[in-house]
Amino acid sequence: MKKIAINLMMSLLFAVGLFTLVAGGTESIELGACAGTLSFGAGSFYAFKPFLLSGVYSTFAWIGSSGEFKKLSGDEIKELSEEDARAYLKALHEYALEEAKFSKELAEKHEEYINELKEQLKDYDTVKEELNKLALAVKSLSEKPADKSNVDFKGALKVELEKHAESLAKMATKEGKNMSIVVKVPATMTTANVSGAAANPALSNQHLPGFMLIPERNPFILEFIDYSSTTSSEITWAEERNPEGDAQFTAEGELKPLLDFEIETVKSSAKKVAATIKVSTEMLKDVDFLAAEIDRRLRKKHDLRMEDGILNGDGTGANLLGITPIAAAYIGANPISETIADANNFDAIRAVIAQIVNSSDGMYYPTEVFINQYDGAAMDLSKAADGHYTMPPFVVATPTGQVTIKGVRVIEKTKIPQGYFLVGDMSKSHAREYEGFEVVMGYENDDFTKNLVTLLGESRMHHFIGVNEYSAFVYDQFATVIADLDPEIV
Repeated sequence: MKKIAINLMMSLLFAVGLFTLVAGGTESIELGACAGTLSFGAGSFYAFKPFLLSGVYSTFAWIGSSGEFKKLSGDEIKELSEEDARAYLKALHEYALEEAKFSKELAEKHEEYINELKEQLKDYDTVKEELNKLALAVKSLSEKPADKSNVDFKGALKVELEKHAESLAKMATKEGKNMSIVVKVPATMTTANVSGAAANPALSNQHLPGFMLIPERNPFILEFIDYSSTTSSEITWAEERNPEGDAQFTAEGELKPLLDFEIETVKSSAKKVAATIKVSTEMLKDVDFLAAEIDRRLRKKHDLRMEDGILNGDGTGANLLGITPIAAAYIGANPISETIADANNFDAIRAVIAQIVNSSDGMYYPTEVFINQYDGAAMDLSKAADGHYTMPPFVVATPTGQVTIKGVRVIEKTKIPQGYFLVGDMSKSHAREYEGFEVVMGYENDDFTKNLVTLLGESRMHHFIGVNEYSAFVYDQFATVIADLDPEIV
């Protein structure tokens, strides 16, 4: 195809100092000008807004890499603005005139193109007029809103029911599915619709994410006991019962002593720990962070209940068997009873450590003693008669605040009632997770009609302590032990 017109224009651009040539590979050339860009891409056409050249629209704004004018369809022309459409027509006209100088064939087609474009654009002014009328109508509606002062809920509901008459008929015959009818009654919005400034973050200066949660302790017991996972819903083990006989020194040829004991198989069944909460569908839909908050709260409630089972469960029905129900009580009337003057909590714990070691024949030695914070404070604040703080020589306190009594760590937890203690070899408390914590969402009872969703969090867990390991734990009151140790207390 002829490209004489392009060469002429390039020469003109060089002459006026507006031409910039940018190499785009062997298949494309870009021409930059003060008000637009002319791009020749390989094998394709580009229709750009005409750019100014010395105040005149360029004839070649719609020329492709083949040198032919880019012909736009009627739909493409309608998408142009009025200014661009008229510029396109003018550019086509100018291009046709230029081509007519070099090609009789193009000159003959010029009139045909012009007539076709005029036909495609004949409705342009009509469409523009209709759009202007529509804009005026919208403006009128915005300036004169409909009078809804007399619309009440009953009237609005009637309108909506009439709209859904067909669906209602199907519902009546149980042929239809669930449907939704939204009834809106106008009302004046004021700050009275908001419960507290934070209820609507848009009405407050700043909204902090999350909730100001009610204080609640964190679970702790799993970090101290023998805890792992299992793939079995039932765990069995064998325990020795009723041993008889003992080894003896015997003379040559004498009867050797007989040793005898019984074996009992014991079983642990996994118990389910579960909790549910209900939330509205609006909460789940509108507040992104709420799902994480719910999950955290639900999981924490679950873990606290599991911990309570490990510590205090009675083992009946669906309950775990916990530590405190099977732990031994303090055994009084022992060799140190009524021998410790002015006995205190430190003395009581030291005496219990001795009981665990002696009752297990040295097999068990306590790892932790759990007490309430108030009892811990009373122990820290103990003073002599002259007012100076006192601490027994078998007690060690580190700079970080960790206290040990005869090597046994003192752990202060609110879960332990004030006045009580739990001393034990915590490795003898065995917990096995059978099914990990899982959260399930669904509808329950009339949740659907109340726009509620039930969240269920649950897991299955074993907790067991061998009967022969019961003596590794002692759970009792400070007052009971002190009364046994101090000869002055009757």
